[in-house]
Amino acid sequence: MKFILFILLLCLTLSGFGQEERFEPRGSATADLIEALKKSDGKLDINNITDPKILHLFKRSFAESPLHKMSREQVKLLIMLKVKGKPLEKLFNSFPKTLEIATDLLLSKEAFPALLNIVEREDDLKFVGVCGLLLLICGYFFSKKVAGNKLPLLRRVALRFGIQSFVTLSIIYVFYMTFKQDLDPALNVISQYF
Repeated sequence: MKFILFILLLCLTLSGFGQEERFEPRGSATADLIEALKKSDGKLDINNITDPKILHLFKRSFAESPLHKMSREQVKLLIMLKVKGKPLEKLFNSFPKTLEIATDLLLSKEAFPALLNIVEREDDLKFVGVCGLLLLICGYFFSKKVAGNKLPLLRRVALRFGIQSFVTLSIIYVFYMTFKQDLDPALNVISQYF
């Protein structure tokens, strides 16, 4: 979620990149977005991002973003400038593919807006959360029942690891199947590197 918030902030601050003066025409998506954020404590957090008006303004601002007119190298440079001195800088320096993926996600006109659609679907998010919680609880009790103290230590550890892996993969599967149409554009961008 922090990565999505980073991308949103990056898109918000791009409107003045490379310009001598930073004047936003009234009525532009970025100006409207800044005004909406000022009205809601001026912070971008999980409470603001779920507001449908702010989410719509983010999508409009991203569609009008100058990113789509910039070269890949300019976008990479911009990303590195924005993350200077932050933990993401270490990640991008250690794993250059992550910088390439972030660049492609920002340059894609479909991937990032599709990821924002996930936040809009509150009922589906609640469904995935409840399913995940139920799977965790069932996995815990199943693990306690099957891998009790009567088995040798190595077998207990192997069974619990297998059950926890199954539960984790099940939660990921439920999330993916619920948000398949929103995740596919971003996953297509990411799959180009693997």
